Amino acid sequence: MYYLANFKSFLRKTTRKTVIRHDADSAVIGGEFEHCDMVYQRYVKLESNQQWVFQNQELLKTHTAAHTQLGADYISADTIRLFYDSPAFRRHQLDVCVQKKNPTMRTIYRQYDRVIQQKIESVKYGREWPAVYHERWQTLGTQIVEERHTMLNTLNQHIQPLIHQFSQLEHTATQVRYMPIVSDLHSQPSTPELYRVGPHVDDWGIYINDQLVSQYYSRGINRILALIMVSLQIQLTQPPGQTHRLLLDDPFIELDAGNKASIMQYLWNQFYCIYATTSASDHPSTLPHLDQFYIQNGCIKPHT
Repeated sequence: MYYLANFKSFLRKTTRKTVIRHDADSAVIGGEFEHCDMVYQRYVKLESNQQWVFQNQELLKTHTAAHTQLGADYISADTIRLFYDSPAFRRHQLDVCVQKKNPTMRTIYRQYDRVIQQKIESVKYGREWPAVYHERWQTLGTQIVEERHTMLNTLNQHIQPLIHQFSQLEHTATQVRYMPIVSDLHSQPSTPELYRVGPHVDDWGIYINDQLVSQYYSRGINRILALIMVSLQIQLTQPPGQTHRLLLDDPFIELDAGNKASIMQYLWNQFYCIYATTSASDHPSTLPHLDQFYIQNGCIKPHT
């Protein structure tokens, strides 16, 4: 397994090098990064069943403290599930972004889930559902749908310029669409089957020239769009001023050399990337200044 990382830009304006040490019992991984014109030293010490994170030689004791300046997200080949998995999976991905962007929505989602559970139990036990619960379902559900629309509209504004970097999509019109079961929750009467409609069963998808991508386009095109969508969601929801790391677990399968170079260049320009792959030459020549490491017999070694 090889690791390719743009640590040279990650460690710019510093004199120390990336540090990766490994022996039979422990490992130390770390380096320096720049955040808001300040240079920080960050090291992670790993031992059996334990890990410690040090910043400027001080132990960081909470998860929040460790992510104040540095955030991290993971992208693998499974990212394509965004198009081929269930609507529940897509709803979850979208709702995570909505709640990161607007933390007040976390309470709204919890309250909506309780109302839906109350509705299901009322149907199960043959109880009447009070009108106040129905009104609550309408109000909370409408808030969730509106926030989802806001997030998808933001993604729409960013995705169209990006896809033009890829030859197959250069002259296409791409749109992210919300696909509700019903368009207006306030028009729905209180019926026993009401729990079958609402934001908890809605879906969303990406269309190219009015055709649903997952049904009419190749897996390569789906993979490109999935990577762009996930990376945009990360960018749009990361805290202001946070330096962000992206851990890439060989997510570029099914892409030809040209498309792979384009998507890698885009990710390298937006994030500090660590890319794990099985081939030492599995990166375009357009990505210079990469620190390279490989694993041999359980040890991490610099690639020469």
